[in-house]
Amino acid sequence: MTLDQFESLASGIESAAVVLALFAAGTWAYFRFRAFGEAEKAKADLNALKRSLREQSVVNIDLEASRLACSDDLGRWLLVRVTLKNEGNRLEILAPHAERLEVRRVNRRDSEAPSLGDALSGTLSDSNPLHGHSILPAESISHCFLVPLAENGIYLVSYDAKMSPIEGAKVAREHQEAGHGAGAQFWGSNTYVAVE
Repeated sequence: MTLDQFESLASGIESAAVVLALFAAGTWAYFRFRAFGEAEKAKADLNALKRSLREQSVVNIDLEASRLACSDDLGRWLLVRVTLKNEGNRLEILAPHAERLEVRRVNRRDSEAPSLGDALSGTLSDSNPLHGHSILPAESISHCFLVPLAENGIYLVSYDAKMSPIEGAKVAREHQEAGHGAGAQFWGSNTYVAVE
């Protein structure tokens, strides 16, 4: 057998092997996608990924604060009603023990800029302590707080609730992409109330 004949034989064997390999790969792909349902699984995974990108929680917080009308011997009390409503399309789970209500008196002397006094602590007026909450889409929950006040004046009322890990991670990622810090993420609201 000459070198030319060997090259022709080797070339023919190589072509036959390539055709056989393509046929085997095609058969395996067809078998895998048909018999194992890989195409349907891939479509389902893609749809789940698209849905998770569209789903998000949006918690709106409404604060209502007013002085309780009571006799002078009971002192001054501020009633704060906090209403959280999930306007999004995904369940939001607020972190346990990470909800905070702060009430601070606005201090102002003559021409000085206003400053805030020390934070006053409030207690829940119902018997359910805040241990985290699940809020379904379109659902709302409310809590009332009682805060003792030493004097009349203008008060800043602030409420914060830590976001769920899923929603907090999304917001932190967006903050990092924008070049901001990515600390703990909170839903929050504040308002002012005059107590006379």
